[in-house]
Amino acid sequence: MALVVLLPLTAACEDGGTGSARPPVRETRPQPTCPPSGVLVRKGTSDAAMGLRTLDIDLVNCGATPVTLNGHPRISLLDAAGKPVPATIRKGSGGVSAVEAFDRPPAALTVRPGGTATASILWRNLVTDGTRPAVTAPSATVVPKPGMPAVRVDGVAVDLGTTTRVGVSPWRLR
Repeated sequence: MALVVLLPLTAACEDGGTGSARPPVRETRPQPTCPPSGVLVRKGTSDAAMGLRTLDIDLVNCGATPVTLNGHPRISLLDAAGKPVPATIRKGSGGVSAVEAFDRPPAALTVRPGGTATASILWRNLVTDGTRPAVTAPSATVVPKPGMPAVRVDGVAVDLGTTTRVGVSPWRLR
């Protein structure tokens, strides 16, 4: 009997005592508009463990025609003023750490309309020289493939320390 009494009281408290149920509130983020190129480049997920960090860069085909990729995106890291930071950016793991997914040879792939391809950036947040300032890059420019324009991606938060080595994986379908 106590269970029967508690359930209606709980429901009444949750809806303000009106007796009408309110649907759950969903938080939504504004979706970026598709640029005229039909290709949206954006920051993806990130991961950090014991100083080794990765950040995904997503290419979303928001256009009407397939996009073919084969290789690695060209990445440049930018400081808060939008100027390039001193960094050595290499295809693959770039001497940062042995990560098989970064060192696989690139393969041609087609990103169909509505599809997404992802490439990842790899770096180690490590200070090895106390006489130099640590390097951080809040933004990057990404050239998805030769012939495509560079796209600025903000909010990347690449904290290189003093090692300044960065690896870039080849594109993969997601």
